[in-house]
Amino acid sequence: MINLCVVNSSSVLLDEWDLSMRAEDKSPNTRKLYRWSIEKLSEYLKKPLEEATTLDRDGFRVWVKDNHHGKSIGVIDAALRHYYRWLARKTGNRDLADMADFRTKMPPSKKRVGPSHEEIIEILKMCRSVEEQALIITLYSTGARIGELCGNSTKGTRGILIEDFDAEKMTAEIRTGEKWSERVAKLGKARTLIYMHLAEWAKKVMQIYIGERTQGPIFTFGPSEAYTMVKRCAKRVGLSFSPHALRHSCCTTLVQKGVGIEYAGQVLGHSSVETTRGYLHLTTDDLAEMRKKLT
Repeated sequence: MINLCVVNSSSVLLDEWDLSMRAEDKSPNTRKLYRWSIEKLSEYLKKPLEEATTLDRDGFRVWVKDNHHGKSIGVIDAALRHYYRWLARKTGNRDLADMADFRTKMPPSKKRVGPSHEEIIEILKMCRSVEEQALIITLYSTGARIGELCGNSTKGTRGILIEDFDAEKMTAEIRTGEKWSERVAKLGKARTLIYMHLAEWAKKVMQIYIGERTQGPIFTFGPSEAYTMVKRCAKRVGLSFSPHALRHSCCTTLVQKGVGIEYAGQVLGHSSVETTRGYLHLTTDDLAEMRKKLT
């Protein structure tokens, strides 16, 4: 039987916490995920959140590891730390700050590496439709996130529109995030440094794919369909990667061809060079070739 007093008490606290997160400018998606995490804790405890002890915390840690994995564990960790630090400040109860000492040990994750430029050429040759070619070319050439291309209502993105696309210059205006900040990402010919041998092919593919359409989304399917399409294309050449891996490929290819890491970060829409460095996957041969260009 559900204890309605516990539910109501927790709900009031969570509403106050949500207001504090709004004041910190946390995104709607972060607030939603954090609240979901604390609601999971409330379900587990079956008592008011402020009465939880470190023993409860340790028990919840075991439950989390048994029932969740990967990114979900990281989100729950962050939510618990944030919530109990806030609650300790709100109530003045320093013991609650101990609850913020919550970090589940996670197995090391495999470093994500995108396909090489040569592998992408093979993928494009094996595509079975212009739609597939257009998606792969755009993801790789622009370094766009899948939600930026196809739209993502949760994250507040509307996707690339035909009105944003310049077929002659092969540029696309990408709008991302709640504030619709903008960046221009290049396709094929606009990045002659990288895609000289792909330029005309990319241009023809995009022109055929868009056809007579003059407005509306360039891609008429959502992120999940795009994800499936990329996985299917990769499988045909014996590879397995997600659309996001093509952002890594875009960044690596840019730097391989001599583009500065700061500019590569701007193309990807990163706010920090440190983030961009995590997208680079350069081999010893790549570094040796880049060193030659400097001498």
